[in-house]
Amino acid sequence: MALLSPYSADQPTDTLRIVHVDIPRYVERSKHVFYLVQCGVVVPGGRTLRFEVWRRFNDFVSLHASTYLMLGLPSPFPVKKRLFHGDTVRQERALQLQAYLCVSAAAAAKVAEATPLLHQFLGVDARSLASSPPPPTVATPTPVDTPATLPRTADEASPPSTAGTAEAATPLSA
Repeated sequence: MALLSPYSADQPTDTLRIVHVDIPRYVERSKHVFYLVQCGVVVPGGRTLRFEVWRRFNDFVSLHASTYLMLGLPSPFPVKKRLFHGDTVRQERALQLQAYLCVSAAAAAKVAEATPLLHQFLGVDARSLASSPPPPTVATPTPVDTPATLPRTADEASPPSTAGTAEAATPLSA
């Protein structure tokens, strides 16, 4: 279930706005849990693009460490780390991480310095999207740094191998 970030309808359309964040699933690979983070971003001109990226729990902790002061969030990361956990705990954690990202997105909308950090975490390349023309209706926009091997739909999506990095994001047209 996607949570909406509380943006007002009168916000300018000349900036990127995160309009929803969702963590629809997770997988375990080599004893590490990867969470599929999807977000919807309204770009200049009113188009909405969807991006997805795989992140580990420690990636969320790092994001929090670099932004909590700017965003006015509590110091300790609000989602607890557990060493041994089953499927129920992973589902609860995914919902907590999703709620955390929604709160962060809402706060980042008011703090210019934090917005690029959150966009980077979500795999959104604001510079290339802001300057790119609208894509054809059947084409999927692809930032320059997106590896061609990543899936194009959520059904095809699978987490990166643990030998690689969870940094790459796949943009999906809305």
